[in-house]
Amino acid sequence: SYDLAQQDLDHCFPEMRPHLGRCAYRSCAHESEPGCAVLQAVDEGEIHPERYESYLRLRATTPRG
Repeated sequence: SYDLAQQDLDHCFPEMRPHLGRCAYRSCAHESEPGCAVLQAVDEGEIHPERYESYLRLRATTPRG
């Protein structure tokens, strides 16, 4: 078990870094929010879907903070 906040988890995925802070909502969870830059990057092929799925699995087990 890792002691890693969800905010820090975002930065553990280098392909996500250019998109962080570009979402329509400041507290975006990058899951289903409209205007999510990360989801758009997945849709456009900039983030591989399998990497995104790994991110979601890790996020589900990471404490918020």
